Order: sequence, then structure tokens, then C-alpha cells
Amino acid sequence: MFDSLTAAALTSELARTIEGGRVQRLGHLSREAIWMEIYANRHRHHLIASAERAHAAVYLTDAEPIWDRQWVSPLLLLLRKYVRGARLVAVGNPPLERVITFTFAQLTSPPGTEGDSPQSPSESNLADDDHDGDVEDEDDVIDDDRIFTHLHCEIMGRHSNIVLVNDDNLIMESARRVTLRMSRVRPIAPRLVYVPPPVQMKDDPRRATEAGMNELLSGSGRHDPFRALTDGFRGVSPQTAREVVFRAESAEDPPTVQTIATTLRHWFEPLITDAWSPHVYLDDLGLTVAYDAQPLTHLRHQFEERPVASMSAAIRSEVQPSESMANARHGLRVRRLRDQIASALSRLDSRQRSLESEIARHGDHDQSRRWGELIFGYLWQIQPGDRALTVDGETIPLDPGLDPREQARRYLDDYQHGKRADTRIADTQAAIDQERNWLNQLDLLAAQAENIQDIEDLESEWRAHGGEKAEVRRRPRSSPPKRTLPFETISGNPIFVGRSSLENDRITFDIAQPHDTWLHARGVPGSHVIVRWLGTAADDEETLVRAAGLAAWFSGSRGSQRVEVDITERRNVRKIKGAGPGLVTYRNERTVSVEPAPANA
Repeated sequence: MFDSLTAAALTSELARTIEGGRVQRLGHLSREAIWMEIYANRHRHHLIASAERAHAAVYLTDAEPIWDRQWVSPLLLLLRKYVRGARLVAVGNPPLERVITFTFAQLTSPPGTEGDSPQSPSESNLADDDHDGDVEDEDDVIDDDRIFTHLHCEIMGRHSNIVLVNDDNLIMESARRVTLRMSRVRPIAPRLVYVPPPVQMKDDPRRATEAGMNELLSGSGRHDPFRALTDGFRGVSPQTAREVVFRAESAEDPPTVQTIATTLRHWFEPLITDAWSPHVYLDDLGLTVAYDAQPLTHLRHQFEERPVASMSAAIRSEVQPSESMANARHGLRVRRLRDQIASALSRLDSRQRSLESEIARHGDHDQSRRWGELIFGYLWQIQPGDRALTVDGETIPLDPGLDPREQARRYLDDYQHGKRADTRIADTQAAIDQERNWLNQLDLLAAQAENIQDIEDLESEWRAHGGEKAEVRRRPRSSPPKRTLPFETISGNPIFVGRSSLENDRITFDIAQPHDTWLHARGVPGSHVIVRWLGTAADDEETLVRAAGLAAWFSGSRGSQRVEVDITERRNVRKIKGAGPGLVTYRNERTVSVEPAPANA
């Protein structure tokens, strides 16, 4: 839906709305999406640029978006240095291309700062009058005192990117780096010369002629107007081609070549007149299925047509449902943490495959021992130059250049090496299994995190595990240890539920007494649940049923109708030596089958 006309209409809107404004704040919505707060025309506007493959777009929104305050990337650091506090001096769009370029001018020594140090948070919250004063002061600064940077937002489906370029046309950083292995034609990395997306060698639709259309239709082989439009003209998306063909057929059935060419030229007239009319098209559920900078007559009878006030509003109607999935601020942090855990699990799978290859290479060690012993036992049968020894129907390969005793010693050495390798492989396999169990448990706890405190605890656990070595992060703020409170109390007996691996350890080994009850969903990752017996006897059925329901709910089997839950006394639970937090073994358990009971049940 984000085609060349959408980009042109949006560029016109942005030029009227935010050109000349000052960038006050910026940050990441995700790894490949950024936002900026721009103060222009005495209003704060929020510009969003996303290079995510699922919903790449550029648009304005009135409300401050949900953004990840802790995510810091090289691109964000450079934007803070060269764009925050800068003036947006131009918004451009190459004709018939899906690229929008923002040009920023920054003072060599920004007001209120020293050198390149970033502005303090208070500077982004200046009163409106203060902003007006800053703007007037900058009008007296000549261009030689400014640093110009250009942010190219390339909205091209899976090839989308956001590229920051200096005034010498050298790439400073990008949302997505493109290596030579990925693209020999157009690599994108710092210090390379920025090359715009290659221009398609096709006709200009604004100059479509009857003769040109005739040639394209005859060249398509099937006289297919739709294929001729998409394959023969620059900037014509499938949606545009369908609309042009529909309008031409409505005017004349069957349409002539001249009618198609004329309709195509008329469709691109707003590039000259700047007369845009954004519309969205909604299905029965009220979800946007299409939008365009002009009415799409071929969709009117199938979907609800609704005009919107701006191109940004049209784009928002399609993009925001995907953003609403993260309807809480910590939702972005949950997604990032789970992505990192998924990467760690993928690396663990690679280690597992390497280990399995090593096991296959070692072969049968007992065979080497048996062969060595048989050679020693039948030395009298072996003649110089023999290549094999056959004993009891088993053929033992021999090296004719080796003394038989040396050959036997080599087979026995192979056996000893194999035994040592088996021990090492077994230890490595155990470590991999423990690591996978811990990661699966952490991923489940992250997926079920219900508040900011839960996800912060899990992030702290991930950092302690060393999971952030490759990430550029802020120094974590120090915070007092979390006080673990009962999840709820039944008949005077408090029930504790671990919401992180560290909290699982805490409630099991620090809070619980030896004769308290410990519960856990059988065979799946999940939270530890502890019943502290204070009010009634340890066989109180109501309390145990509620605790078992919570153990089932806070487990990987939450979606099942019934879940098996193991119950035992806390004294029967032991930590696994060398394993991550929250991983335990237990004995003397009994198993019950219960329905998962939600936290608010």
C-alpha cells in the first residue's frame, strides 16, 4: 500500500506540517523503527519511521508512541548527537520513488550544550515560548556554522531501511546494515558512499502515450493491461494498476489503449497539482485492508470507503493494529527479551548439532578395545605384510607397515581416547540440556510477565547470565532488592508464586520451610509455587487445589484443559549443581490433574 504516490502525498503533508521544526526528543520503537518529537508551528508532532518488514512506513501521530526507553543503538547515538536539537530544513522525495529524505541542520555548538554532549532531559520539555525564542536566535546563524545530516527513509517492503548520511554523502549508520554478501550492488555500512536505490529502467507514467501502451501490450504476449502497467512503468504498484484498469474499463468496455494511457496520466496528476484525497478501506471488522492517496473505485463495492484528513491518518489506520499488540510500555521490552532468548536457543541448537556430529565421528569404542585385545591374543597368526586378521568370523583391519603389537596398542589407545571423549561429551550434553531448560523457563516467564517489575527482574536475570554481551545498553539503574509477597492467602496460608528464575529460588530455598508444600507443573517450564502452612494443617484440600491451579496457570501448559502438577514437601527439592537459577530436582512427589486457575479466579 505504501507506493510512490503515497510517498509523494506524505512528503507534501510533512513539508507543510513539520518542515522548519526543531527535533526535541527521539528514541527507538523497536530495533528497526525510530520516532522523533518535532516542535513546529507551535505544536508538538511525533514522526515515526519504521523499516520493519511487516509494516514499513513513515507517518505522523498526535500522541507520543509507546517506545523503548532502554534500547540504545549506534544509530540512536548518532541521531542524538547530530539530529536532536537540530532544525528540520527540508523534506524531499525523488519522483516516483518510495524514499523520503529528511535534512537536518545542527549548530556546530548547539545552544545550551558543550560541544557534542547530548541535551539533558529537561531541555526537551521547554515551554512553547522558549522554543520560539530558540528559533528566532537561530535565524541569524549562517550556513557555514551548521552541520547538515540527511535521514533517508526507504520504504520498500523487505528492502526497507533507514540510513543516516552526512553532508559528504557518506553513510554514518543505518537501521539495517547490508553486507557485500547480502548485496553486491548496494551495500550499506558506515563510511561507505550512500547510493540511492537504483532507478527502474521503465517509462514515466506521467508521459504515457497510446503508442507506448501499444508496444507494452504487444510485448507482454498476453495483451494483459495489468501486467503491462506494472512491468512497463515506474512507480506503478499493483494497487495502482488495478485501479487504472478498473477506471479505464468503466469508461469504455473493452478499454482502448488510448483510454488506458489517458487514465494512467490522470492518476498521476496530483504530483503536479498537489491535490491529494487520502482514503481508507475497511472490512467488516473495521480493519484497514487498503489505503491510498486518492479514492480507489475498484474497492468501493467490496469494502467500506472512508476519507481521512491526512495521509498520515491513512497509514496509521493500517499500522497501529500491529502496534496495539504491545499496548503496555513493557510489552516492547518483553518482545526484545524474548527475541534475545530465541537467538540464544538457536545458538544452543547449533552446539547440539556439532556435538552430535562429534559423537558420530567417534564410532564404537568397545570395538577398538576388542580388536586390540584380539590382536594381542593372536599375534602368532599374524604374518608380516598381513592387511587383516580374521578371528571368529570378525575381520580386524591391519596396517601392513606397522608391527602387530603397535597396531594393537593403537586400537587400545583409541579406546581410551574414546572413553575420555564420552565423558567430555556427556558433560557437554548435560550443560546444553541445563542451559536449554533455563532458557525455556526464562522465555515462558517473559511471555507471562504481567507488569514492569516482572520484566525488570527477568532482564536483570538475563544480564547476570551474560546475555547482553553483544548489545549496546545503558548502565542499569541500581534498585533495592525486590520484596517477595504472597500471591494470595487461602485459609490463612500464604501462597507464593515465583515470577522469575531468581524468585523461584528465593521462595523455594529462602522463604519456604522444610515441611511447606512445593508445587510445579509436570514436565514443562513454569513457576515454583510454595504453600506456607500457617493457618491450617498441611493437607487442607482447598489450599492445595488453589495452589495447584496457580502452578498450572503459570506454566507452559496454561492453554490446556487439564494439567498434571507435582506436589511434594520442600525438603525433597534440591538445586541442580551448576545449573541456572530455578532449576531443581525433586522426589517423593504425588501428581494431581487440575484445571489452570487464572490469577484473578
